[in-house]
Amino acid sequence: MITKSKIIEIFLVLIAILLLAGAVSAANENISNDTVKISELETINEANIDENSPILESSDNDIVKQQGQSQNSIITQSDNNILGNSSENTIKQAVITSSNLKAEYHSGQSVKTTITDKNTGKGIETLLKVQYLTDGKTIRTEFYYTDSDGVAYITPILPVGKYTVKISPDDKNITAKTISKTVTIIKTTTKVTSKKVSAYKGYKITLKAVLSKTKSKEKIKEGKVKFKINGKTYTVFVKNGVATKKLKLSKAKTYTYTAQFIGNDNIKISKIATGKAIVKQTYATKITVKNIKGYLGEKQKYQILVTTTSGKKVTSGQLKLTWNGKTLLCNVTDGVVKLIGTFGGNFKEKIKGNQYFYKQFTTKYKAKYIPTSLKYNSSSAKYKITSIYKCKSCGKTETHTHKTNSTTTKIYVV
Repeated sequence: MITKSKIIEIFLVLIAILLLAGAVSAANENISNDTVKISELETINEANIDENSPILESSDNDIVKQQGQSQNSIITQSDNNILGNSSENTIKQAVITSSNLKAEYHSGQSVKTTITDKNTGKGIETLLKVQYLTDGKTIRTEFYYTDSDGVAYITPILPVGKYTVKISPDDKNITAKTISKTVTIIKTTTKVTSKKVSAYKGYKITLKAVLSKTKSKEKIKEGKVKFKINGKTYTVFVKNGVATKKLKLSKAKTYTYTAQFIGNDNIKISKIATGKAIVKQTYATKITVKNIKGYLGEKQKYQILVTTTSGKKVTSGQLKLTWNGKTLLCNVTDGVVKLIGTFGGNFKEKIKGNQYFYKQFTTKYKAKYIPTSLKYNSSSAKYKITSIYKCKSCGKTETHTHKTNSTTTKIYVV
């Protein structure tokens, strides 16, 4: 039988247990209400977090600092994407597009090549590296700047053949897949024009052929041309779109000649072009002039004729007159040179008492025709101009006497 004292003891124990349970419950409630809150990440640059950014719960574990990354990057563990980056040299992902090209040798044709931002689709202004390969070996490397739209026009300057072209960015801040295209260069065709040429007999004539590309009209600057004329063949090099050959033809007549580009590894053989080579007749000339006489101090007009040996007037050139170390150059007009002569000279006096002797004075001239055209040959002639004494006192031109007081003087003109 439970006594009264035993009941009281049990009751006290129950009260103690209830009190202990209440204390534990209160302690647990205090712990659950003290959740830790993180207001900032020590390694995050303030520039990357807005003042109004939400407070991040440590229990969320969504955003953490990636091991080994710079302090300027915020990366989520789940997708490893960069949420923010303050680096100036941001590496861009880019895409290069181009196309194959088939063109004639040195045609100047270009292929449009574009580089764009992979994310935005906008063109990138940068430097492209272009490599040409044959049999896996790089034979040529070129660089092209793109414009603000990311466009560059690549112009292959290559011999005839088929090439692999690799295009990539030459910029450390851009990554893009290197693309490969094909460039095929085929032989070009050329047009040859034989020019009409002429020369005078006895002189060399120059055959001339002008060469250009059939489509672009650009000058051909390589290869050889074969000329045929008067039963003979001549082969010459092309220089800056022209081929020439100098030779001498014996007869004065019109010859027909041909010119043909003989072709090489890059340019096809051309069609034959025909031209005319005219050898003109040259003419011997002669000078006709008479000796002239006049009296001391007088002037006289005279002329010198310049003609061909057959009597036709010479239409060009000059006449050179020389006498006593002097020279006069005159133009030949319609076969004539017109002159005015003034008679003079140093007359030698011979005195015998009251007798004076004056002998006529002669000057020798040489006339030489100087052609200004290959049409005529040069010629020359000599002539004389004679001055006859004329008395300075009375003007008489023959022998006469002068009487002064008791003195008589005899003047002899011989």
